[in-house]
Amino acid sequence: MRLWDTEELTIITRGTPGVGKNVEGTCCCIADDETVVTGWNDGFIRCYEMSKNTFSAMQWEIANAHKGAVSTVYADANYVLSGGEDALVRVWSRQVRKLTYQIAIHIKRVTQVFPDILKTNIIHSCSIDKTVHSYDLKKSKKVMFHTHHNGQILDMSQRVDHEQELVTCGKNMPILFWDCDIVDPVDKIEYPYMLLTCAVSPSGKYLAAGSETAEVLPQFALANLS
Repeated sequence: MRLWDTEELTIITRGTPGVGKNVEGTCCCIADDETVVTGWNDGFIRCYEMSKNTFSAMQWEIANAHKGAVSTVYADANYVLSGGEDALVRVWSRQVRKLTYQIAIHIKRVTQVFPDILKTNIIHSCSIDKTVHSYDLKKSKKVMFHTHHNGQILDMSQRVDHEQELVTCGKNMPILFWDCDIVDPVDKIEYPYMLLTCAVSPSGKYLAAGSETAEVLPQFALANLS
């Protein structure tokens, strides 16, 4: 694992967790307490604390969080959200690391999950099954469903401005913008290659994306959303 300074583009902290042979990391996030919560191909969620030059010993773990790999993870002070190869979205108590809620609305691997920027009771998730779901934890029901006719959705982010649209990227599909109140995409950016990941900048002005190929057209590598 490596922690980067995005201003200096230098590595601040690095470390190799001792989690066993053939165990591979699949996803990670930095929680609000600056711990690093990680997902692994053995189905575990593991949390590490950052020290000055390395990652400290594991702080806690959730064993068998998913059947198969944990494919995406999000954490804040109250809960941990996870998605897995088993197509499930799960909500875990951050304090006691117990399962508190399970959402079974996808049919294939979940590729991203996070709470809505404005309404934290709403959980957004996407999957390689070509769908995006928004689920209300308070009302225990799905509030919006988006789907694309082909391809695979491999990652998702959310705008902090405008109408707080969800932004998805993936395989055999353009970058799509989804309004949480409208079923069909409200905008798109055509791109000729598969995009593995995307993220809206904290200012909301830019969209960064990562491609599987070195043949990236510069105007698509960083899109101006303003």
